[in-house]
Amino acid sequence: MNAREVTGMLENAGLFEQFCGTWVRGLPAEDVARVLGADPWSAGLRTMHELNAERWRLPADRPVLLAGPIGDTHTLVVEPQSYLGAEPDRLRALSRDGGEAMNIHWTVNLDSGLALARDGVIVTALSLTAAAAGREGTDPAHLDQELAAAGFAPGQDLGERTAVAFTVAGRLTGRMLGADWFGSPQRAYLGTRRRR
Repeated sequence: MNAREVTGMLENAGLFEQFCGTWVRGLPAEDVARVLGADPWSAGLRTMHELNAERWRLPADRPVLLAGPIGDTHTLVVEPQSYLGAEPDRLRALSRDGGEAMNIHWTVNLDSGLALARDGVIVTALSLTAAAAGREGTDPAHLDQELAAAGFAPGQDLGERTAVAFTVAGRLTGRMLGADWFGSPQRAYLGTRRRR
């Protein structure tokens, strides 16, 4: 997957300016949404395009999650206006009991990251925009081979690093994220109210 393909896919889905996606192994959409604080009773089927068209009518103080299967063993949650899956405590909770969770996110202010948690601990976490920022986790170099194989290199811009991150996610889950996922009905949930 190259930067142009990723950019085009996310622009078509209305997600290029900001993005938060969490790939979780072994948990169904409802359980993932619950860990992220969503109301299970709010679930309804929507494509990303349908969700974008009606998002202006949804409560502004409640995050919206779109969750569905990707590959044979993973659930993907996309958050068009929040970053719950990027929170270390939630990522650890999603990976408990032998599970695995990977998050890719960036904001309009260029805060960004790729993090992998396994069995309740953050294995590695790195910035996609600040190459010099230190890595964190119990094994910060854990994804180095996968990153190198996907083309990670010094001097890349956010689009190129995003393409690398999506490629790594695809290799870990067994399925690359594509426009078909955004165009297929997934479960949409409302999160709990944010504090003001």
